[in-house]
Amino acid sequence: MVSVIMPVYNSEKYVSSAIHSILTQTYTDFELLIFNDGSTDNSREIILQFNDPRIKLFDYDTNAGIVNRLNTGIEEAIGKYIARMDADDISLPRRFEMQVDYLENNPGIGLCGAWIFEITNSDDPRQKKLYKYVQDHEQICIKLLRHNSFAHPVVMLRRSILMEHNLRYEQEFFPSEDYRLWIRLKHVTRFYNIPETLLHYRIHPNQISTLESDNKKSNRIKIELIKELLGDLSEKEEDLYTDIIKQKYNNSTSYLSDLYSFINKIIITNKIKKEYSPALLTREFESIWKSVSRKCIGKNRKVILFWMKLYPTKTSFKYYAYIFYLVLSSLKMSKQLK
Repeated sequence: MVSVIMPVYNSEKYVSSAIHSILTQTYTDFELLIFNDGSTDNSREIILQFNDPRIKLFDYDTNAGIVNRLNTGIEEAIGKYIARMDADDISLPRRFEMQVDYLENNPGIGLCGAWIFEITNSDDPRQKKLYKYVQDHEQICIKLLRHNSFAHPVVMLRRSILMEHNLRYEQEFFPSEDYRLWIRLKHVTRFYNIPETLLHYRIHPNQISTLESDNKKSNRIKIELIKELLGDLSEKEEDLYTDIIKQKYNNSTSYLSDLYSFINKIIITNKIKKEYSPALLTREFESIWKSVSRKCIGKNRKVILFWMKLYPTKTSFKYYAYIFYLVLSSLKMSKQLK
C-alpha cells in the first residue's frame, strides 16, 4: 500500500484537481491522507465533496505549518511507501504504478523521484516547462552539493527507512525541509529519479515570498554538505563555495587563484576519500570552472593559465578546443570594449 500525504492550506482554487489526480491513478492500493491545516477559504468544503473510502481527512482549526503536518502524516501512514503530494499540483495517472514498480524491483532504493512539468496559471500544456533531474544515485549525490535534485511533491519513499532511522522533516530548515531530509537519507539509502514526467508542478505568487529564506536555508545545507567532504572551512573557503552556489564570481587574478585552489582541493580530497564518484565529481567541478572561465575571460585572460594548471595532461582535443574558445572569446570582448 501507498500512503499519500497531502497538506492543504487555502487551496480552494486547485485542491479539487489535485485530489482527482490521485483518485484516478492506475495503481489503486493507496490511502490519501489530507491535512487541512486551518484553511480559511473553502478548501474543507471542496475536500468533503469527494466520497471515496481511501480518503482520510485530518481537519485542524489552526495552522501549524507544512513541516508539522508532514511529520504527522509519517506517523499516521500505514503504507509500505509514502508518496508526497501538494494541494495545487497534478499527479499523472501512472505515477504511483511506475514508482511502486521500480521500488518493488529495486529494494536498495529508498527514495524515488521523477521529472516534472512546471505550470504557471493554468493546466494549459503550452505553459509547461520540463525539469529533467539526474537519474542515478551517484549523479544525484553530486548534484545535491549545489542543488536539490528531487522535486518534493513527486517523491515516493520507503516508510521503513524513516522509521528505522528516526528521520523526519526539520522545522528549522523550512522551507528547505525536504532538501535537508534528502541529505540525511543519503547516508542510509540510495536514490533514483525515473526519467519520465510524472507530475505537473504549479508555480503561483504564494511561493515567491519564501524564495529568499529558502535560499538562505538551502545554502546552509550545501555548506554543511561540502564540510562533510573537506572538514571545517576557512571563512574565505566558505565565501568561495557560496559564490559557486550562487554562480557569482570576481574576475581579479587573486580571486581566480583562490577559487582555482579551492576547486582543486575539492577534486583532490574526493579522489583520496572517494566519498563521491571521483570521475563524476571531477567532471562536475570541471564544468564549474568552465562556467567561471566563460564569465571572467573578457576581463582577465589569466583565467586561461588557471585552466591549463587544472588540466596538466593536455591530451584531449576538447581541451585544446576549449583553450582556443577562451582565447578567441577574450579577443572578441577586447575589440568590443575599444
